[in-house]
Amino acid sequence: MRRLLPYVLIILSPGAFAQTTLDITVPPGNVVCSYTTGPVTNGSAPGHLQATATSSSGAGCGTGAGNVSFGPSSPASATPPVLTGNTGTSSIKFQAVNATSCTGSISPSSGSFVGSPATLCTGTACASPVSATATFDNESTTATQDYNVTVTCTGASGQATSVTKVTAQKKGGTPPNCLFVPNTAGGSFTRVTGNIVVNDFHSNRTVDSTSFDSAFLAPWPGNIGTQIQFPVPRGGFISLAFTVPLGFSVGQLPTFYGEYEMGASGFSAPTSMTISSTCGDFSNPITNSSSTVLCWGNNLKSSGFIQWHINSQGGRCSLVDGQPYYLNFINASIDNVLPNGGGSATTTANTKCTGTACSDPVEIIGADWK
Repeated sequence: MRRLLPYVLIILSPGAFAQTTLDITVPPGNVVCSYTTGPVTNGSAPGHLQATATSSSGAGCGTGAGNVSFGPSSPASATPPVLTGNTGTSSIKFQAVNATSCTGSISPSSGSFVGSPATLCTGTACASPVSATATFDNESTTATQDYNVTVTCTGASGQATSVTKVTAQKKGGTPPNCLFVPNTAGGSFTRVTGNIVVNDFHSNRTVDSTSFDSAFLAPWPGNIGTQIQFPVPRGGFISLAFTVPLGFSVGQLPTFYGEYEMGASGFSAPTSMTISSTCGDFSNPITNSSSTVLCWGNNLKSSGFIQWHINSQGGRCSLVDGQPYYLNFINASIDNVLPNGGGSATTTANTKCTGTACSDPVEIIGADWK
């Protein structure tokens, strides 16, 4: 084992050089190892200096000096660390030591560098800090998607791999395609899209059937006490997209909650409701790995409701500021619905609706919070 016995006194100015070459003579034999480092600063302990080596050369460097390694935070977290859109790009920065080439890959494959895997640096370019641009596509996923960004570098004497995580978060933009809900009678229930006519007990009006804000005439959570009659086709369901406003939970009491309730009259078939982060997810979160965040109600009749919270309370339906969700309702029993469009739902329309005269059951949905 070699022992370093340098007798060096260095006084650093506040503006230490960004790159420094430090030659250390190693006895016996007085061989030299030259370290090229980043900024040299005073360490936290008296008499200690602090720097990150970017390369080393010379007979005094010892066995294994060519092994590839990364700096303590390489690859650095993406900038920005959270992408707030259906697609976006992020800068990935890393610093490798003794590398002759580095490649990058991203999992899942909806995120990528140019090429797969991409060559991020070769030769002398790998001796300097490297910045690469990664692209992330979250269009076909649920509300959030974590990506693992892997940088693998090789050198003359070894290989090293470093991984960082990037989160892409769906907010705004075009909503993804909804799930199909298999119907036990054959075929599937599908999401109602386009404009529909609803009644809010004052007048009929035309609304966007996919937008909570349009249907309830106000951004989520809507106007307190609002009651709306929705036509729900036998083979369809309503899924109203909304986003909890940033800062909504600030200053609210832990007991603050809201609910969506079936009207006391006017419903023509039992209705099931969920709040999910995936459009059209009616699966039971108690028995499945579901996106319905414990906001689930099956075969609701007059005064039946689902209740939401903004603070986590014993695992109950808890909504998060800034996150997108869907209020889903369907004239069907959803006991056997599975995540990702699996299982089946059984229509409830025939229990109070027969023939062609009432092919569109009407449901009264009320919004309230306190």
